[in-house]
Amino acid sequence: MFDFDVSDDELVFLIRQGNQEAERILFYRMKNKQDKLIYRLLKDNRYCGLEHGDLKTIAMQSLYNAIDSYDPQKTVFDAYYHFLLERDLVNEIKRYNTFNQNLLNTAISFDEALEEGGCLYDIIGHQDESIKAVTEKTMLELAEDPNNALTPQDKAIIAYRLIGYSFTEIGKIFHKSYRHISRTVERIAKAYKIDLE
Repeated sequence: MFDFDVSDDELVFLIRQGNQEAERILFYRMKNKQDKLIYRLLKDNRYCGLEHGDLKTIAMQSLYNAIDSYDPQKTVFDAYYHFLLERDLVNEIKRYNTFNQNLLNTAISFDEALEEGGCLYDIIGHQDESIKAVTEKTMLELAEDPNNALTPQDKAIIAYRLIGYSFTEIGKIFHKSYRHISRTVERIAKAYKIDLE
C-alpha cells in the first residue's frame, strides 16, 4: 500500500510498470479535477446535448492518454493532464455542436395530429423550417441560372423542393437519408450565399 505523499510523476512511473494500486490512487486524485472541469464546461454549454457521463468517459480516456504520452523531462504531470483534459473536453463539446449533431439535439412534438395512415416520419419532413429550408424564390433563381456549377442531382433536389416535396420525400425518391438531403440543401445555400429562413 502506498502513502498518499507519492508524487504524480512517481505514480505514472509505477502505473507504466503495471501497478494497480498506483493507478487507483492517481485516478482518485484526478477525479476531483475532472468533475470540476466537466461541471464548468457543462454549465457554460448546457444546450449542447452532452451529459456528465459522456464527458466523464472522455476524461478517463484523456487520463489514459496522458499516462501513456507523459514525458517527465518536459513538464509536471498535473499541468500536462489538465491541458490534455481541457483540450479533449472542449473538442468533444465542439463536435456535439456541429451541423451533424443539430438534428439529434432538436425536439419533435408528439402532440401534432397524424393523418390517417400517417407516421412520425412524415411529421419530421413537414417541419423543414426548423432546420432552415431555403426560400422558394432563391431556389428558382438558382435552378434557372445556367452559369452555376450545380450537379443534375442538386438541380433535381431544388426542383422537387420547389414543387413542394419535403426533405423526407425527396430522400425517398433519391434513396438517400433525410440528413443527406438537408445537408445538400445547406451546402447549396452556403455555396451560393442564399438567405435562409
